[in-house]
Amino acid sequence: MAELRSESGSEEELPSLSSLLELHKPRPPRPPSPAPEVVVVSSGGEEAEEEVVVVEEEVAALRSRVAARGGAGSEPCWQPDGGLCASGDLLAPGGEGPWGDPAPSGGGCWGGENSTCGAEGPALPVGQDEPSSPLVSGASTETSPPPKKRQYSQREREAVCQAAWERRKEREAKRRLQEEEKERKRALAKTLKAQRPGECQKYITVVLDPALLQVEGGEQILRALEAASYSCVVENQAVPCSITWRRKTVSSQMGDDRTEELNVLVLLGLGEFLSMAQNYKQKVDSCTEGQKMTLQSYVAHVMEKLPGKILALAVVGVENYFRSLGVQSKQRLQQAAAPGNQEDQRKGRKRKIKDSGLELTRMDMEEALVDLQLCTQVQVSFFDSCEELGEYATMFTKAVAEAPFNALHTKVPPVSPGVTNSYVQGPLDVPLLDKTVGQCLEETVERFPDREALVFCRDGVRRTFARFKEEVDQAAAGLLALGLKKGDRLGMWGPNKYEWVLMQFATAQAGIILVAVNPAYQASELEFVLKKVGCKALVFPTQFKTQKYYDILKQSCPEIEKSSPGGIKSKRLPDLSIVIMLDSKLPGTFHMDEVMQAGDSSQVKQLRAVEQTLSCNEPINIQFTSGTTGSPKGATLSHRNIVNNAHLIGLRLGIAQQDHRFCVPAPLYHCLASVGGCMVMALHGSCCIFSSPSFEGKAALEAVSREKCTFLLGTPTMFIDMLSQPDFDSYDLSSLQGGIIAGSPVPPEIMKTIMTKMHIPTLVVAYGTTENSPVTFMGFPNDSMDRRTETVGYIFPHTEAKIEDPETGKSMPLNTPGELHIRGYCVMLGYWNDPAKTSEVITAERWYKTGDLGSLDEHGYCKIIGRCKDMIIRGGENIYPAELEQFLHTHPKVEEVQVVGVKDSRMGEEVCACIRLRAGQNCTEEEMKAFCKGKISHFKIPRYFVFVSQYPLTVSGKIQKYKLREQMEKLLQL
Repeated sequence: MAELRSESGSEEELPSLSSLLELHKPRPPRPPSPAPEVVVVSSGGEEAEEEVVVVEEEVAALRSRVAARGGAGSEPCWQPDGGLCASGDLLAPGGEGPWGDPAPSGGGCWGGENSTCGAEGPALPVGQDEPSSPLVSGASTETSPPPKKRQYSQREREAVCQAAWERRKEREAKRRLQEEEKERKRALAKTLKAQRPGECQKYITVVLDPALLQVEGGEQILRALEAASYSCVVENQAVPCSITWRRKTVSSQMGDDRTEELNVLVLLGLGEFLSMAQNYKQKVDSCTEGQKMTLQSYVAHVMEKLPGKILALAVVGVENYFRSLGVQSKQRLQQAAAPGNQEDQRKGRKRKIKDSGLELTRMDMEEALVDLQLCTQVQVSFFDSCEELGEYATMFTKAVAEAPFNALHTKVPPVSPGVTNSYVQGPLDVPLLDKTVGQCLEETVERFPDREALVFCRDGVRRTFARFKEEVDQAAAGLLALGLKKGDRLGMWGPNKYEWVLMQFATAQAGIILVAVNPAYQASELEFVLKKVGCKALVFPTQFKTQKYYDILKQSCPEIEKSSPGGIKSKRLPDLSIVIMLDSKLPGTFHMDEVMQAGDSSQVKQLRAVEQTLSCNEPINIQFTSGTTGSPKGATLSHRNIVNNAHLIGLRLGIAQQDHRFCVPAPLYHCLASVGGCMVMALHGSCCIFSSPSFEGKAALEAVSREKCTFLLGTPTMFIDMLSQPDFDSYDLSSLQGGIIAGSPVPPEIMKTIMTKMHIPTLVVAYGTTENSPVTFMGFPNDSMDRRTETVGYIFPHTEAKIEDPETGKSMPLNTPGELHIRGYCVMLGYWNDPAKTSEVITAERWYKTGDLGSLDEHGYCKIIGRCKDMIIRGGENIYPAELEQFLHTHPKVEEVQVVGVKDSRMGEEVCACIRLRAGQNCTEEEMKAFCKGKISHFKIPRYFVFVSQYPLTVSGKIQKYKLREQMEKLLQL
């Protein structure tokens, strides 16, 4: 039952006895109202029915006694010489009733001759029925003559008083038990919510009326619900045009088993409504004749409780809202108005509502609700139908697209502790963008057409946003002219070149999925990834350093030399038909210039048609990450994944819409550069400066100095290499205002050295995984030094994180290591064409298991401690030992091999291969390195080869890798 509470939330005293008497004057009888177990709020045209319980069981009993006796008192009447009051323990002694009425109709004492109450009438003997009240029976209200006096013994009187006192104690004990049980449930519910509030979603099903999905914008509402990890079903509802949350409580936890249905009339943002709806209901339930919640106080309450937390506010008709509370809006408005204000009450929409000396019209109330909007460009409206609600969804999306950077609370780190266990949810005050990559670029081009967008220092390439957009359109039309279509996969293989970024946006605009191929891949690795995703086209330069791309491709596709451009038919690569070379034209290939010229007006028209069909939830990018079984996995990301990640990176850095220049020495096949660099450029209008085709510390310093870069991003190894340049002090780095360091753990002393020597006071650490688009934690520019150096930052908006025991799945306490799990918009769609691997890392509730060991503090900041798996991070490159072990096992002299990561001051970690040779065999480190060269990527080749005779084992015979790592570091004196 709901408790009586004031507007401030504190408990109130029970209604006055005079008001209770007024309630029980003769009136038509009311049918009994069962205690509701299900709360249903309607949004249709029918009159809503809702039984609202506003008092505790004891109050109901009090009203029953008032009806039976005509009055009630405040405390027991103990009378040593007299009888017992007719109303038992609730009548005060005295000659009059509590409302000044003479006994007995006023409820006074029916005492005997020796009664101390002073009222005339006999004492009530044991077993005698109490007199009925004329107020209830409907009889005349005239006072009846008291019954004939009779004397009773002292024992009889004491027996009556004792029985009444026992009944009172029994009622009090029962009431206390009920209160304790309710308090226990409230405390348990609060504890469960504090421990794992996001977990409530797995008990919740969102039921959508079919009509909602038939209107424009209805599909967007469904996608928003699904993106928030709710399970959605479509059912025909009793009330049309509704969205319903069904929550199944767990009987073992809450002591009951029931289903609650809440029709959403006021959308306060998905999770916010679920947590606050019951509080609002209690607020309205607490309104009595003496304590009314006016419209103005309701608005003030909402504004007070949820500042900056509302994603959308949509009232499905003011009339329907108040009708859902069981009170017609007209009646509620009249109750809220000051007495004597009848003229204003008849004015309808212009009706005045006075509260605390202030006047408020209904239009003012609507405008106050509008003030709760998240984006100043969004005009919140009142809706009377599902169609209007759908139109609102479309309008809201458009408004956010026009002003996506009016963010609240995104640049301020948390001040007071807000986390009580190892679960944290990011802020919800920034709307996610339902846009495609092409839409984001087009909007930025319209805002800053002449601003510089891209600079490739080594190649001398410079592009403004306007020119870059022209070439993107040209390249996209050219790809369609070659026969590529929406959904095809195109691989980009090579170092950082302008054409890499051009293809990233051209494929996105044409609906083609870009596959980022590591430029270090050899023939076997290349063949695997191309076959895995079914690449139809591949783009690469002729050569970079010692990597001859055309020759490597020929090893898996020898048919290319005898094929015509666009007509490749390969046995080992059956899907590959198109090869595009950036800087030369070899047999079976197109030159990039040919692609740029291939599109004509028909392809441009086709391109525009394709753009109209694109959805932000469709896949747009496949990033390969190594697998523990030796097979890379293709993390598939959508427009929505990478657009919003880049959007939130810019907001966290505070660079929205500003002319910042980012130096990006990281490789484009990594999310750090493609999302943290290029997509940030497309959303926020910043400029990306690529210092060299592959990382060179000297080139990066030159780029910062010459191009006056304001931000620098890279891995810890890159920053260390820049600091170690002999002529470091000769470079002018004064333009730097901030930076992002990510990719591997950053030792605190290294972080402090970078900030000091490079004069980057607002350098922040970012943490994420390819599977999470990639950033999930990131520091604030104004974080304290301790937070910068000891954590990986604060959770991103619209993202959840929790720490669990990897063995038991139980939530870990604060500051206790466990496996880090992530959920939210950022989680990948899955591994391409690999549902088994996808199910291993993404749970049914859409939690992604990072495999990293981490902990959360009371403010929601995260520390990364290690890895649950044995992944090695070498200079920002992820290397899985199982992949290397499988390869090294192919050497004829190797009997067994174990690969571990050992610490390194420059790279963070280095690869160490511990090899047990076959009997009678001898081998050297040089021989093993020669065996690896040209067969696996150079960064995967172990730096150390140690030949051992045995491994440390557990009792069950399993190899203890952590002990092996310790042994190697000691042996190598690291």
